[in-house]
Amino acid sequence: VTNFTIVSSLVQKHAVSCFNIVPSKQQSYAEALGKEWPARQCVLDEAVRNQLQQLAVNAYQSASAGLLRNAHNRLVEQEKAN
Repeated sequence: VTNFTIVSSLVQKHAVSCFNIVPSKQQSYAEALGKEWPARQCVLDEAVRNQLQQLAVNAYQSASAGLLRNAHNRLVEQEKAN
């Protein structure tokens, strides 16, 4: 859980500069405000950046089954309560 939290924090803060990924929430805010977010420069070299990107993808993929199962269980419990 700790490693996942660290990777998630890194991706959230540096997704644009280090991974060339623009989060949908950030894109929506930029469109609503009519201006772009300040540009950040990634100081990591290409090899480290690629390795971190692959680790982030692997972390999300390995956790996805558990997250889906948990969401489904919560949905079933909510349906029982209703």
